[in-house]
Amino acid sequence: MDQKKKTGNQRIRSSKSILTVGVITLAAVVALAGISYRKAANSESEEQEAVIMAEAEWSEEQEEKDDVSEDDGEDTGNEKSDGMIEETTDETEAADHDSTDDAETDTIEGAVRTAEEEGSAKSAEPAFSESDTLRWPLNGDVIINYSMDQSVYFATLDQYKYNPALIIQGEVNEQVAAAAAGRILSVETIAETGETVTMDIGNGYQLIYGQLKEVQAGEGDYIAAGDLVGFISEPTKYYSVEGSNLYFQMLRDGEPVNPLNYLE
Repeated sequence: MDQKKKTGNQRIRSSKSILTVGVITLAAVVALAGISYRKAANSESEEQEAVIMAEAEWSEEQEEKDDVSEDDGEDTGNEKSDGMIEETTDETEAADHDSTDDAETDTIEGAVRTAEEEGSAKSAEPAFSESDTLRWPLNGDVIINYSMDQSVYFATLDQYKYNPALIIQGEVNEQVAAAAAGRILSVETIAETGETVTMDIGNGYQLIYGQLKEVQAGEGDYIAAGDLVGFISEPTKYYSVEGSNLYFQMLRDGEPVNPLNYLE
């Protein structure tokens, strides 16, 4: 019996020892597993942190590159814009300069031409001759003919007298043109013929236009045939019955001649 108890006790102690060893071994294994897990977790955490840091550094580098690219793009764009603006400004200034030069040239040439024309006009001498003809100074009927060999009737004056001119009917404000080229000798107001223009047409010939207003030329001016001399005015008291008209007289060496002999 005692031997059996001893053997049983030994078995129990042996089992306890084995159990104890197993528990210790299991605990050691668990501890080792925990340490390995922590190391693995720590390693994984470190790897994740490294990845995050690498990504952050890459993002910062990329942003810096983008900023540099944008700055370069803006500088390049500004340089191009500035270049385009400068080129456009230069082209505009060049065009304006050319236009100004052209305008100045045209102005100078125009002034030269005007001066030449004025010089030619001033130096031109009327040269009417016996074989030349006159233009009609206006379109109108002759209401009193030239008559120096016999007297004719003047209704306003109610008398007969000699007439050294043509009395040509015209409407008030109607234009009167130069019958020939010539130089204005005088512009004066006479009681019978109102505002009167005397023109030298050369070689001793003169033309006299009366019953005018708003005369367009002054003493010394040269005008060409057909140029505007003035406008028909209201008649003077010497022609109130005859009505508005042009008093048109022609002289040769100071003596009246019949304008009809020269009118076309």
